[in-house]
Amino acid sequence: MCKKLACLLLLTFLFVGSAQAQFVSDVTHRNTDSDAPEDPQIGPDPLDEDVLVFVDRTHQYNDIPAYLIGAQVIMLANDNKNQSAYELDLTIIADCTVYVFVDNRMGGSPGGKDVDPVVTGMPWLEAEGWTDTGDDIGIDESGDGDIDQYSSIFSKSAQAGTIITVKGNTQGHTGNMLGVAVQGPRLKAYNPMPEDGAVHTQTWITAAWTPGDTSVSHDVYLSDNFDDVNDGAADAFVGNQTSTSFIAGFIGFPFPEGLVTGSTYYWRIDEVEADGTKHRGNVWSFSIPPITAHNPIPVDGASFVPTDGELSWTAGLNAILHYVHFGDNFDDVNN
Repeated sequence: MCKKLACLLLLTFLFVGSAQAQFVSDVTHRNTDSDAPEDPQIGPDPLDEDVLVFVDRTHQYNDIPAYLIGAQVIMLANDNKNQSAYELDLTIIADCTVYVFVDNRMGGSPGGKDVDPVVTGMPWLEAEGWTDTGDDIGIDESGDGDIDQYSSIFSKSAQAGTIITVKGNTQGHTGNMLGVAVQGPRLKAYNPMPEDGAVHTQTWITAAWTPGDTSVSHDVYLSDNFDDVNDGAADAFVGNQTSTSFIAGFIGFPFPEGLVTGSTYYWRIDEVEADGTKHRGNVWSFSIPPITAHNPIPVDGASFVPTDGELSWTAGLNAILHYVHFGDNFDDVNN
């Protein structure tokens, strides 16, 4: 009994107290550069801001998509970047998604955020089922807090007991070696459109999201009351649906008389699995600008304003002209 208890405590420490979930148990590689003495390794820290990219460089990850935070990091040797026949094997021990980060300068592309790399020299990406997520991840090459380059994120599902192979680039490459990370199933809805906190300049909206990996339907909440959405109140519940978008602000839809200008709306998507298991989503928001001018500069009531200062404001929704009233008498301006 004591031995069983000791084993149980050890397993609890390894899987609950460890820094990150384990999806890869072993990494091996082939066809390496003779000038790359270091082997790839499973990173000591889960993916987060400023985590190291390579075993032989000081490059750090930055500007990481939310769904990749906490992923298991695989650190490769950057010195292998010019080895077109390079291969890396990942031994998968739990169902997961494997991500490779392809330098946006690949194949002679100019690089930068939202710039697609040229991957004609990497035919294995398409042939072996890797999908371009449309997202980028930033890399700080010197650890000074500035992002020097971006990589495009490709993904592929993997099952426990399999080996996933990441390969090289047949065109050669003067940028960086691929980055690799492994993440478990994404259970919550993510990638809201409009983005969380966005300003929406219409009184109707089509909101959308990317569903969790295991969901079959979605509970939708929408309200101009944060607490109602956060608490899952009946007044905020729009309904359960299988589609990953909804419309509001039209007749026959939530808020049939239109969204109110000058208001903030909150929404939440709870993902529902086939057996009824629910995964609560984050509360997102978007705002409709008011129809009146707002955000004055200097702010209302400001003191010590320069005598030659410039006045400015944010225009009201759909404004095309501005009538300006100015004076040192409140009644004159107000009237």
